[in-house]
Amino acid sequence: MTKPQLSKWMRNNRHALRRAFRHSLPIILFAFFIGCDEVPTENDSGAIAPMAAKGGKKPKPPGGDPPAAWTTAQDIVYARSVTKKGQIERQIVVAGSGATDEAILFGSEVEVMYPVWSALGDAIFFEVTHGLQGGGIYAVWRDPATNSASAPQLQFPVSGGLPTMSPDGSKIAYADVEAELGDIWVRERAPDGSWGTPVNIDGNGPSLGLFKSWASDSRRLVATKEQDLVVYDIDPDGNGVIDSISETSITAGGPLEGQLFGGDLSWARTSDRVVVGRMPGWWMIDFNDLGNITTCMLSADGGGVSSWSPDDSKIVHGEIIGDIKVMTLGPVRADGCPAVLADEVLFAESSRCSGRSCERVRQPNWRRF
Repeated sequence: MTKPQLSKWMRNNRHALRRAFRHSLPIILFAFFIGCDEVPTENDSGAIAPMAAKGGKKPKPPGGDPPAAWTTAQDIVYARSVTKKGQIERQIVVAGSGATDEAILFGSEVEVMYPVWSALGDAIFFEVTHGLQGGGIYAVWRDPATNSASAPQLQFPVSGGLPTMSPDGSKIAYADVEAELGDIWVRERAPDGSWGTPVNIDGNGPSLGLFKSWASDSRRLVATKEQDLVVYDIDPDGNGVIDSISETSITAGGPLEGQLFGGDLSWARTSDRVVVGRMPGWWMIDFNDLGNITTCMLSADGGGVSSWSPDDSKIVHGEIIGDIKVMTLGPVRADGCPAVLADEVLFAESSRCSGRSCERVRQPNWRRF
């Protein structure tokens, strides 16, 4: 089937696909909480879930040391699900990149996923698919005086999510699978702190371009469109309105042309390089020189979520099924690709899961600054 034929078929079957995609999203594409024989339990009360903080891998016994706090030393946030006696507790975890301490910010039957840092590292935004006040993008803030987390606050309702914050905190990009299947939307933050009118930056069509990442200039956003990598230049007016959008393909004519399908993306902090999850591996595309784009395979493990360290020397990545690892990059070789010095487990998930016991780790995001 050609791309035009596929696009026409997608349009004609949009409503059926939307329903199937919405229900299969957490399980098939992202395989976030549910795995092995786990059976989720649902909370239909809609009540605000309690916030919690725990130290180490297990809760402290009564009278033990005080729990760990969410401090500025903790620079990686990730999602974790823990199944005990068949009951699943879903958590958002902040931890040091040395994997030495952690603070569990959120533990409940509410379905949470894809946590990301705010621009200043003082808040965490995440997607809720079930519970609280309904599906949408939520945030928790850290109190610098007590290192405690605020109650979760709804930013705006949406069916979908995968939030991505611009480095300057002025914009948020996300996927809305209900409004338009697989499209990416952007909101600019207005002077009063509210999120402005959502703008569909482009119909990403059959590629289901859900993943995206901001450049350090907070104007350019990279995403997939019809199996290619596209950079959008988004020009806001500073008052919650986006004035114009332009796009440039950076894979057309290269070795990955037409081969990218909804994989995770992460833009480097200090250069125009993007790491792409393209099964079965992680790839890096360097487009600092648009006339000479370099494509490199970094690792054979790919398809989850990735994020660069602030100095671009490492990439934290979580596989669809597996551990969260940190890849260390070395000097650039003669072919223009960096050497991979190490790819080590940072946060491990259970070596064996049953229907009543399991621990899974997913979707890491490294603090930008």
